[in-house]
Parts: sequence; C-alpha cells; structure tokens
Amino acid sequence: MAGQVYIRTTGGRLSAFVLGVGFFLAVTAAVRAQTGTVNGGPDVYQSIGRTVTLSCTYSLSGSATLREIKWYRVSDGGDREPVLFYYSGESAYTFGLYRNRASLVNTDTAAQDASLRLSNLQFSDSGTYECLVGAGGSGLQPWDGSVEINLVALGKSWI
Repeated sequence: MAGQVYIRTTGGRLSAFVLGVGFFLAVTAAVRAQTGTVNGGPDVYQSIGRTVTLSCTYSLSGSATLREIKWYRVSDGGDREPVLFYYSGESAYTFGLYRNRASLVNTDTAAQDASLRLSNLQFSDSGTYECLVGAGGSGLQPWDGSVEINLVALGKSWI
C-alpha cells in the first residue's frame, strides 16, 4: 500500500552549546554569529517509493569557508546514525541503508545548499534527521551549526 511522507522542521536552531558565563559566553556567541547560520526548510509531503528533499541551507560570512556537511539520522535515545558525509572538494560518502539512495542536492559551495535528496523513500526512513555544516578559515574559530528535520511516513488515510 502506497503511503505519504511528512517532513516537519523542528526549527533552525544552531547546535552550539556554549559552556561558561560572562566574557567567555559573549566572545563565543559573537564568533559563532559572525561565522554562519544553518536553516531548515518547510514541511514536505511525498509518497513512499518517491524522492524527497530534506532542506538545509547555510550562510557563511567573512572569510569563513565550508569544511564539511554531515547528515545523520537521530534515534529516540539520541544516538546518531551516519547517512551522508561530504568534505569540501571531495565526493560524498553514504552509509548503510542510505547507500545509493542519499545524495546532496548541490555540491557547489557557492550555492550554500546542504540539502539531502533521499530516493526510493521507505517507511523505515521515518525519524529525525540532523544536517550539520562545519566551517572554518584562516584565523577563525572552527564552527558547526545544525538543524533537525523530522521525517514521518504516513499511510494514505492521513492525507
């Protein structure tokens, strides 16, 4: 029986956990704000067996350059299963059940698009996905930002 897939973004929040207070907190937040941001896309509906795009865009400022893009599927317990890793200037690597089904929409770093294309959608693909973008540059603090996207497969009766 064919189904539908619903993707809901849980927010474009950065996974930057800053420890400490006072001056350290202010300096760390300023460095991260100057380096970049990561944003998730709108809700998406798609049939099982079709191709779906999990939207993730980023914006880097100043002399920051893309270092890596990593996509994970996050379990309820918080463990992260690798889906796809891309290191600037190299080919993308896919893992496990996502091999030959996962790819980046665009590897041109000028596009600042880290969106994941997932083909032959399965009910087992349901879950939370995390897009992580890493950047750096000469004289810059290494930076990572991320966004989580929920992917839920729904049967026809839900649409």
